[in-house]
Amino acid sequence: MAIIIPQHPDELTPTWFDTVWRERFGRRAATVQAVYRTVLSDQVGAMCEGVRCVLDYRDPRGEAPASVFVKVTGTNSVNRQVARFFHLYAREVWFYQHTSLWSSVALPAVYTAAHDPADEAVVVVLEDLAGHRRRDPVAGLDRADVAALVAPLAGIHAAGWQRREYPFVALCAFGLASADTSIARYEAAWTIMALHLAAMLPPELAEYVHVWAACWTPARQQALHDRLGRIPRTLIHGDLHPDDLLFLPDQQRWVIVDWQTCGAGPAVLDLAYLLGATLGDTAHDTALLRTYYDHLSPAIARRYTYDQLLADYPWALTSTLRYVIMVGAQVDLRNDGLKRMSQALLTRLVAANHRWHTHQLWT
Repeated sequence: MAIIIPQHPDELTPTWFDTVWRERFGRRAATVQAVYRTVLSDQVGAMCEGVRCVLDYRDPRGEAPASVFVKVTGTNSVNRQVARFFHLYAREVWFYQHTSLWSSVALPAVYTAAHDPADEAVVVVLEDLAGHRRRDPVAGLDRADVAALVAPLAGIHAAGWQRREYPFVALCAFGLASADTSIARYEAAWTIMALHLAAMLPPELAEYVHVWAACWTPARQQALHDRLGRIPRTLIHGDLHPDDLLFLPDQQRWVIVDWQTCGAGPAVLDLAYLLGATLGDTAHDTALLRTYYDHLSPAIARRYTYDQLLADYPWALTSTLRYVIMVGAQVDLRNDGLKRMSQALLTRLVAANHRWHTHQLWT
């Protein structure tokens, strides 16, 4: 039976859940008699509405979860157009429909995922991660957090290494599919962001980012695309900021959520975002790169050496800064929360590029 995609949280009814559970659990499914909904993400700007549903069953002996987290289509029409343009809903639904390809403790359990491209409607029903601990996106993650994350991230990357069935290129790597478009978008974004960065960054980093930007001739941007295009591809998340990284204290595990930007791309782009933009203290990034590499499979290690990873990493850092500048140009920096988060992320990422001297990649 096809799942009807709810257009609003109020449509997450007992009858709707009964249909989902029968498809998921068959005759073992419990019958829902009441749904208690709490909308968790109704702010303007969210691509989806997040709803926690606590379920009351007629027969508690049946099989079904006591509570779930449901993502339904966002109500903001502009954001729905953005989702359509970048295939954000389609990406996430495709990912959750194929989680068996890269089974990992770092993923939430998924009960159903559906997308209707005709009206850009989506629904994803996930394990309820209530009680998780989310890190402050301004402060970033500490080294212990990231050290615990790189191993399961390596597992996801290893499972998807060099597969050919990905229908999308990751958003952070979209220039690999269309270099000319990427170059034009970056140049337009830099025009917008140049003044913002001067005000957002400490003086030393503000000076450096303009030195870095001066290196970005169109020919060098094309060279970057060519360089990244030679790196083996896998399935990457593409946006590993603290809001997408949840820690479950009772289970002592991390869960990676919000796969709307996922797709094929070099694994090192995920590492550059995680270590360069999310890690609060980047003094130990080479040790964390080693930890990540040691968790890849021996078969991959024979084809992709640690020295290759180290050589690729500064190229990924500079590509990630370029991508974040393009995204930043679309952010409403009049929103204090978004401005503080963007400022912290950009400060860490520019500092990482400075430390790795990525402006000298061209010499």
